[in-house]
Amino acid sequence: MNLYASENPWLSFEIKDQIESYLNDCRARRLSPKTLEVYSFYLGWFQKWGETVSLTDIRKADQVILRNFLESIQTTDKGVKRSPHTIHGMYRSLRSFFTYLVKEEVLLVSPFTKLMAPRLPKKRLLPLTEDEIKSIINHWSEWERKPKSQRNGLDLFQLRNLALFLFMLDSGVRVEECANTKLAEVDLKSGRVFIRSGKGEKDRITFVSETTLHYLKQYIRLLPAKGSELWVGQFGPLTSQGIQMIFKRLAQEIGIQISPHKIRRSFAIMMLRNGADLYRLKEMMGHSDIRTLERYLYIQEADISASHFAHSPVRNLLE
Repeated sequence: MNLYASENPWLSFEIKDQIESYLNDCRARRLSPKTLEVYSFYLGWFQKWGETVSLTDIRKADQVILRNFLESIQTTDKGVKRSPHTIHGMYRSLRSFFTYLVKEEVLLVSPFTKLMAPRLPKKRLLPLTEDEIKSIINHWSEWERKPKSQRNGLDLFQLRNLALFLFMLDSGVRVEECANTKLAEVDLKSGRVFIRSGKGEKDRITFVSETTLHYLKQYIRLLPAKGSELWVGQFGPLTSQGIQMIFKRLAQEIGIQISPHKIRRSFAIMMLRNGADLYRLKEMMGHSDIRTLERYLYIQEADISASHFAHSPVRNLLE
């Protein structure tokens, strides 16, 4: 018969010990390194705060103390307001931690049953506009306007960047998934892209169009060595950080706010505008819940106007 924590004399109630136990559990469940890093950061922050207020026993961390902690981190020591997303990230990490403690019978009930989540601002995250997309394509198409005899090594990187941008915009892949995509996982005839062990270690299928394949094939033909990697830089395979740096430099060069995540968001909204089914779009993007997809879909006034024009009850009845 399992005993609750209060009856188990061998169990440590030290916050630091329970955090380490929780992180070990996360590793055993094969959570991603990024998730582990986030949990470790937030829980380590909580542990250090606890030490400053003489809180070392996890059983004493009730909803009042946790509410005080969440209130205390709203601003920095210099009085600067912290991001609502930072506060919300702390809340989610602690909630997951205390859920684990209940599951392991360290606690009888989680204090988070009585704690409301911090409110997040509902900001509209804009996708790329058509003009911005055309500007990006034009910027990375300079090599195409040169005679072949005048093209050099730098033009290969322009071609790679253009193929990379179109690949991400056309497939909706995450930046980590893009960096991990191998040559063999892209069918250069059908445009089928196999995403191996995407987020949550889930395999899935997405596609790119013939236009994207046109530039992708040109880029692949010019690769100096035919290895297994699809995206290659000057010093070897491109990492997710390397891809992010490419778009960061682009933003500085042409003055357009762009990131891999914004490209993915643009894929979602453009697919929707072009008539894609939400459930199939969810599968292509690798979301387990359609509510996650909805956060990507920024509906502009022009979209609402077009929808109303097409479906207006009065217009369709009387005209």
